[in-house]
Amino acid sequence: MKASMKRCAINSGGSILTDGDPDLGLILDQRSRRATEIRAAARAYVRECGRKKEVVDIKLWGQHRWRRDGVVKRRIMIDALRDEVSTGVAVVDVWQRFEVSGTIARGLVGARSYGDLYRILMINEMPVGFSPGDIARWVSEGKMSAEDGRDILGIESDAEFEAFLAAWTADENLLSDGPGNRHCNPCQNGWRRRPKPPSSPFQAPRDRTGR
Repeated sequence: MKASMKRCAINSGGSILTDGDPDLGLILDQRSRRATEIRAAARAYVRECGRKKEVVDIKLWGQHRWRRDGVVKRRIMIDALRDEVSTGVAVVDVWQRFEVSGTIARGLVGARSYGDLYRILMINEMPVGFSPGDIARWVSEGKMSAEDGRDILGIESDAEFEAFLAAWTADENLLSDGPGNRHCNPCQNGWRRRPKPPSSPFQAPRDRTGR
């Protein structure tokens, strides 16, 4: 590599930091030393979006959270927060706990459908709290309202959700015909056994780890 080329580092969100930035040393120090704080902040930010039912301005949220930091450190932390949220890990973790809707979760990561959210779970080898099949079953059995089912998956129209229910119910019936298949999540090999439905919207059923 030519000596004239700038030294650079790539953070977890994919942004490139070069030694042309006078604060590079401080940036790398803060991102490393405060990594746990950044991850916790990302989950807190996503939960705030869930509570307000909208994508909250991340810069304003970060300015309030790190209001005790100086201007430079606050900027560094907000940039790190934005990168952490963009990976999708915090987003799908909070979503699978029923603390943010599918629509907001999709907006935070630019997902085209709930399938993209599940793809983030699989890529990062994260546990699945509920599958599309679980939602379809709960709604079909009257344990969850259609509105709540639509909301958690981020399906926008009644017609689309009805088609979703029909498709998953058909798959459920086919897979449950054979012995030993009644406790499998349809069309998703490797997903864990079904959880119980939440007792209220956006209240996640506890998994085996007690989370």
